[in-house]
Amino acid sequence: MGRMSIRVEGAPAGQTNVTVEEYKRPTFHVEIDAPKTAPRLGDTVELAGTATAYTGAATDEAQVRWRVVREVRFPPWWFRRRWWLPLGPQDSQEIAHGTAMTDTRGGFDIEFIARPDPSVPEKDDPTFRYTVHADVTDAAGETRSARPPPFGRQLAGRQQACSDNLPFLPSRSGRQPVGIPR
Repeated sequence: MGRMSIRVEGAPAGQTNVTVEEYKRPTFHVEIDAPKTAPRLGDTVELAGTATAYTGAATDEAQVRWRVVREVRFPPWWFRRRWWLPLGPQDSQEIAHGTAMTDTRGGFDIEFIARPDPSVPEKDDPTFRYTVHADVTDAAGETRSARPPPFGRQLAGRQQACSDNLPFLPSRSGRQPVGIPR
């Protein structure tokens, strides 16, 4: 293992260097299920994960290290109103982290509170996107990572705009009723 070079003699002449490393085939994989229901801001989010060997056996007694990152996103109109601000992703912030051990079935649980960013005004209509990262290390020292698709929620005030206490107008096409705020 190490650096090797490949050289072409003749026309066109050329040479390149490559690094040769040992490849260790993974023995297990990690999966984290998405939330069963859409979490509300301030609620506890519970996620279940599993570590399973490629043979189908459970990877038990493995160390799990997880963290949750929150990212603030704004609607497109927000940037048009604030044209002088730079576009691009907002700062992300780790809001929770922890450790766990896999059980005899290879399962583990992740639990955190979906907190909004208190520094972001509700009038800006932000959406908070949560990304979960989990690293599982088995007894042999092999580490595998998982990250389910990110999920997000808008601020509670915006969610209340879709609550049941709004008047509804029936649809003429027979589709779902549409909520109209007063």
